[in-house]
Amino acid sequence: MAPVSSGSSGGPPQPGRLEQLVAASAIWCHRHPRGVLAAAALLTVAAVAGRFLHPGKLPLGLLAALVAGTAWAGIHFRRLAVVVLLAPLGVGMTWSLGLMGLRLELGLLVLAVGLDQGIHLLALMRSSDAADLVPSFRQAGRTVVPATASIALGLAAVASTGEARELGAAAVGIVLTSVAQLTLVPALLSLRLWSAPTHRRPDLAPAVMRWAPTLGWTAVLTFIALWPHTRSATDALGLSRIDFAAGASVAMGLLWAFRGPATAFTAGLTALGSTAITAGTLMVMGRELAPADALGLTLLFCLALSAATHTADRTKRSLLHVTHASGWTIAGATAAVAISIVAAALVSNLDALRTVLLVGLGVHLLVATAVVPSMAALVESARDSEDKGGLLPRLAVTVGLAGEAPVGPGTLGALVAIPIGFAIQPLGIVPSIAIAVVITAVSIPVTTRYLERTGRHDPSEVVLDELVGCLLAMVMVPFGLVWGWAAFGLFRLFDIAKPGPVRYVERRAAGAWGVIGDDVVAGLMAGAVLLGVRIAGTSLGWWA
Repeated sequence: MAPVSSGSSGGPPQPGRLEQLVAASAIWCHRHPRGVLAAAALLTVAAVAGRFLHPGKLPLGLLAALVAGTAWAGIHFRRLAVVVLLAPLGVGMTWSLGLMGLRLELGLLVLAVGLDQGIHLLALMRSSDAADLVPSFRQAGRTVVPATASIALGLAAVASTGEARELGAAAVGIVLTSVAQLTLVPALLSLRLWSAPTHRRPDLAPAVMRWAPTLGWTAVLTFIALWPHTRSATDALGLSRIDFAAGASVAMGLLWAFRGPATAFTAGLTALGSTAITAGTLMVMGRELAPADALGLTLLFCLALSAATHTADRTKRSLLHVTHASGWTIAGATAAVAISIVAAALVSNLDALRTVLLVGLGVHLLVATAVVPSMAALVESARDSEDKGGLLPRLAVTVGLAGEAPVGPGTLGALVAIPIGFAIQPLGIVPSIAIAVVITAVSIPVTTRYLERTGRHDPSEVVLDELVGCLLAMVMVPFGLVWGWAAFGLFRLFDIAKPGPVRYVERRAAGAWGVIGDDVVAGLMAGAVLLGVRIAGTSLGWWA
């Protein structure tokens, strides 16, 4: 399926075949509600009868989760009709239980994905009129359907490797719940139950855009800091890299086919990042992960992939609009899933999985509503660099736009030096110092070019000097967390307080030499002080 074409220049994007098919099926179901509802009733009766073919107790936790999630969705939309319009989710769950006999944990996976997609689907609905169904379900064909199909086929790919065959049943259940919602929701809308919510929600998009550099770089640095713990978590979970790669590749490949490379890359990176940060966070918290916890991380990956698909589908709309509209929907859907999990845990034994899911949902909410829009804002801001010194010089001197943070740009720029320092220090003292010196030397002409293009003396967004100074301090001290953070802290102290030599260079040197030079001196002073502490401590026997 080819991505939607952009249409003629300046015109609205033309709907693709998938959008047209989804909209046409919705109109048909809206015009023939009795036949659709009768067919669904027959299938439900058959599923209930089929349930008796699968021995075991009915998972009451799923019923509690469905009721709690639906109740929260009603509160989110402030519409009692949500209870009726989310009934197709219950129908789809009944089909899944009857045909596949899912256990509780797999049923929760299907329910969570279905609840997430159901809330996103209702958020697209403008009214119960047939005329409004066409644009609403075309948009569903752009987002809801590709996300669901990608999740289902990704799970099926993992199941086909043989390590987790039961995920194949979950994939079928996700397809069944999606079919139930895409057919029964338009049929129920014929009852004139729905009108678009009129209440206004606080617009947090401008704040997210303003803090984009801080949020984006905080996420990147957090991911880097948690990466060693994430690798340990992968080993503890017993995850096969082949299985995981198969599922992720199939899901992203299908998104690429439906929505193009930009959406596939954004959604895949978001899902992988959310899952990795969650695993690392759990390890830092002292949570001993077990292979059974892999199902919780799988659920998180699915929800993150879905949310990012909705956020990445910007078409011609502004990023501010999408952040505001999608952000509240993602927040509502995440809260509904979390409440469902809590409700299921109260009824059934989910103690082992509950912590993984709740921590993961918290990470997912932050990533989907703050980090992803922030990273997108940074990309859009980077494109507008013609009057800001050019793209590459601007990215270099601002350290990937970290210097455009509204508060503490210098501190953020220096923080970026910490993972770089930790990466080069194991190479040895001579290679690490050589690398730091080369970076320092290159920073002079790069900063000079930027200053000449912008015509400014020492703009606040230039934080390449902070990165250079902190890196010089780090390579002069022993490798280790304590020494690295001490180098960062002492460098920032000298950089802000500007003792004699630092102040002298700042005032006497001109252009880029003054911008970079004072931070170089501050870094060398910080490194020298810590090196002296190291030597004195060794001679006094404080450490080996």
